[in-house]
Amino acid sequence: MGEEIGGILPPEAIAYQEDRHYVYLSHDSLQFNPTDSSVFFDELNDQVIVYRNPHFFVLSFHGNKMDDIDLSYQNSHENIVGAKCSPDGHCLAIRYSFRNLELVNLLTLEAITLTPKKWPQANVFDVFWTQLENHEIILATSNGLEFLQMKKGEFKTKLVTHKSVSKASWVKYNAEENIIVVGGNQQGNSLHIFQLSASNIIQYPKFDIDVAHKNTVIDQKNVVICRLYTVLCCLHIDTTNKKLIVYRVYKEGVSRSPQEIDLYSENVSISIVDNILVLHNIDTKLSMIYDLKIPKFPFLNPLPLYLPPSSLKEYVNKNNNIKNEKTKQEKLYNNGCSICLFAILYALLTRSNAVKTEKSELLCSIIERITNNTSFFADVLFIKNEINEVG
Repeated sequence: MGEEIGGILPPEAIAYQEDRHYVYLSHDSLQFNPTDSSVFFDELNDQVIVYRNPHFFVLSFHGNKMDDIDLSYQNSHENIVGAKCSPDGHCLAIRYSFRNLELVNLLTLEAITLTPKKWPQANVFDVFWTQLENHEIILATSNGLEFLQMKKGEFKTKLVTHKSVSKASWVKYNAEENIIVVGGNQQGNSLHIFQLSASNIIQYPKFDIDVAHKNTVIDQKNVVICRLYTVLCCLHIDTTNKKLIVYRVYKEGVSRSPQEIDLYSENVSISIVDNILVLHNIDTKLSMIYDLKIPKFPFLNPLPLYLPPSSLKEYVNKNNNIKNEKTKQEKLYNNGCSICLFAILYALLTRSNAVKTEKSELLCSIIERITNNTSFFADVLFIKNEINEVG
């Protein structure tokens, strides 16, 4: 969460808000059509990739449309479970399933199958790009991590090294810190943390997240890896006890913080801004702010997120203008059609044998219907019946 997409309001700014808010959303937002088949977030490039069969749309986090990548030859693959661009934007890694992956050269549209080289039969949970030349692509598999490199001058990959993880069940990647977390064993609570660098791969001590029951399975969305005050931390949302557990990760070992944060809900998401934890309660739509250096939790009262009114107003006005313009055009069309019918009816009546009184009454009724903006089709039926009566 950065300055462009949101943040925490400074005290002087809070004082000027009509309703007090600590956390705000940006003016720019990305809106997706419900018919989009797949939407993915690219953590390395800060991009959102939208797949609408058979096209890929790459959107920056500021809402600006970038490249419209036509992959129409991929019509046979309607279901896509993942897509990420290389740092230079020349390649696209696509996951169709745990076993079916593809690497596409966006300059030549050449495509090659991407499969694990160390463990060919393993399931692939995810694919990550890095900005490191010696570890350009990472395949996160059910047996561990495979680090691949693109061959010079060729559109091929080669295995550089690998890291085994027994019974890996999920993986998360922090692109800013170049850190990968893999959840091992059947419960996914045995964490393996790796930090990438240009020269080597650092593996932190393995540790287990405490679980309430033997059958409890750790969901990757409830684990966040981050750096707070220069210390690498692993945050676990304990949905059973409705608490946030903080683990401090060092090269020498891992320590669990004695401070536990009450979440009051199991449906919580986390944002991190300038070493501050912002916990969003999805049920109550309130956000709580915590600083691990301050023993009092939370140090501010929970308040809802602040949505800038300008963006909401612009969105509402835009839709209202479209709706009003459409209604105006419909009225003009209906009235125009009704007036044409009125002219036709008048011509017919002047040639009919109806008495003058009947003609006048019928013309008055038609004028009244047009004045009241009756629909074109209702006028057609009305005029047809009246013409039949007056002959």
